[in-house]
Amino acid sequence: MDTGARLYFHSPCFDGIASAAIARSFLVRRRQWPDPELTVVDYGVRDQWCATPFPQQAAVVDFLFHPEAAFWADHHATTFLEPSAASSFRSDEETKLYDPSAASCAGLLQSWLRRRGQAEAQFDALATWADKIDSAAYESVDEALFPVAPALRIAASLSLASSADCISLVRMLGTGILDEAARDPGVSTRAALVDELVESGLRRVKQSLRIDDSEIARFEVDGRDVIVNRYSAYRFAPTARYSASLIFGQDGARISVMRNPWMQFESIHLGKLCSRFGGGGHQRVGAVHIPSTSTSRARDVFTSLVRSMATEDRRAVVAKAG
Repeated sequence: MDTGARLYFHSPCFDGIASAAIARSFLVRRRQWPDPELTVVDYGVRDQWCATPFPQQAAVVDFLFHPEAAFWADHHATTFLEPSAASSFRSDEETKLYDPSAASCAGLLQSWLRRRGQAEAQFDALATWADKIDSAAYESVDEALFPVAPALRIAASLSLASSADCISLVRMLGTGILDEAARDPGVSTRAALVDELVESGLRRVKQSLRIDDSEIARFEVDGRDVIVNRYSAYRFAPTARYSASLIFGQDGARISVMRNPWMQFESIHLGKLCSRFGGGGHQRVGAVHIPSTSTSRARDVFTSLVRSMATEDRRAVVAKAG
């Protein structure tokens, strides 16, 4: 039943789902909202987002700023689509929360609620895992590629999750109990299949991977019928500073770039770099989706983006040395 309230959250994304679980509880328990309709959004709506009409009670978490949101929380440096919104934005600590230094949106929300004495302890573990997953703070490449912990199994399952699956997970995680959600038959089945598809994806990455003097491990693969984990390059190039992938799928091509999370150095801002090409992300992780079926255009964008990465990284290294 449509209650008139709506909660938009980024997915398929563990942080988006975790943020939605925390925000939903807060809005219903503390703000006395009716249980909001849960709505999945991703960056495919970027161009139309600010023109999307909102009901009076609309919340957005872990996603682009919307001027009509009654409640909004995000931590992406590329969240403001309009320069005027970025320059005029002021956090009011009541309805608009923004901190680009936060490891995750769920962590941002839980910390904000804790300062107000309104945090629910059941969400502490959920927020902690969102911090780890969204900031790529994995202990090893194997932990990233072959997850074991319940939160990581849930995150892995999202590679094959539908919007309905993501909405179901928000409701399941309303209890904050990760073990139960990970044991859900749909989640566990998807996660097991992901394991198999990641193995197949690794074989394709190994055949395509190249690394040169720029220390960017890059590869181009057909992502259909396999899963290409964004950490795959570091399985075969553990000392590369960055990775860049061009993955072709049913709905076009996706470019993903990442700083090596197991090396210690100041990353160039990959999210801002990707925003020049119509994407976005964080300082250490960025992505661009190209809905066109034109492989030549996707390759042109990929080449330009990787070249820009190499140029900016060289400048950063020289500036630090000087």
